[in-house]
Amino acid sequence: MDLAANAAVAGARIDSSVTPGDALAAVAQFELELDDSHTIFLPPHQTVEADYGWEMRMVGGGCFVMHVTPDSDAARQGLAPGDRITAINGLRPTRQSLWRCATCGKRCARSRTAS
Repeated sequence: MDLAANAAVAGARIDSSVTPGDALAAVAQFELELDDSHTIFLPPHQTVEADYGWEMRMVGGGCFVMHVTPDSDAARQGLAPGDRITAINGLRPTRQSLWRCATCGKRCARSRTAS
């Protein structure tokens, strides 16, 4: 891994951020790309919490949608309980990576693949 190059990419993402959330996402992505279980990014407390209208869980070796809030954007997009999540933002959900999917993926749920 080229740490300096990754830091430069993160810096460019931060510089081009439109919202504070975009900047925090750039920092979080930089931390995730380190792929180091001992390094974590703890963002500042947010005063607003987003509800994306769906929940996912690991069942056996797969990741599945467990709940979709009626009339939510997720429901309007066709997400339904029982859908298998095969990837979120290119990351395959596993028991080891589910926290990454939940942290970065749910706000980009349109990138998910459901079957």
